[in-house]
Amino acid sequence: MKNTICKIFAHFLYRGMKVLYKKDERVKKEIDQIKNGTCFVLKFDLPEKASFIAIEKTEKGLKKRKEIRKGDIVITFKSLDLAFKVITGQKGLCQSYAEHDFMLDGNIYDTMGFTRIVELVEAHLFSKKRCSKILREVPKRSICMFSTY
Repeated sequence: MKNTICKIFAHFLYRGMKVLYKKDERVKKEIDQIKNGTCFVLKFDLPEKASFIAIEKTEKGLKKRKEIRKGDIVITFKSLDLAFKVITGQKGLCQSYAEHDFMLDGNIYDTMGFTRIVELVEAHLFSKKRCSKILREVPKRSICMFSTY
């Protein structure tokens, strides 16, 4: 069940990034700074066949990929429970990093840009009360939460 919920929330995270790329200058600026062809992967568990979402930066914005390639930036959560907490907004990505809940394979500089994008998307997807618990600073929304969904 948690695996399915992680996949659903990851889909909304991806869709939120795509919507905000068009509607929020902060997200557009962060994404445009990422080199074309860079792919960020969120894996929800350690096994080889774990669920994942792969988001690639292209010249037109973002697109989903169906496979993980060598050289991708991969964030692998150590367990499905830890991924579930981050994906559902019970814990922030920065807090999860500080508590060593996941492993990072790839360029940490590019990953920091991805983290800023995720925080902006979370601010649009979750309530302000939830965001104040998981984000250091709650960014102002540029569009309403329902438009992001």
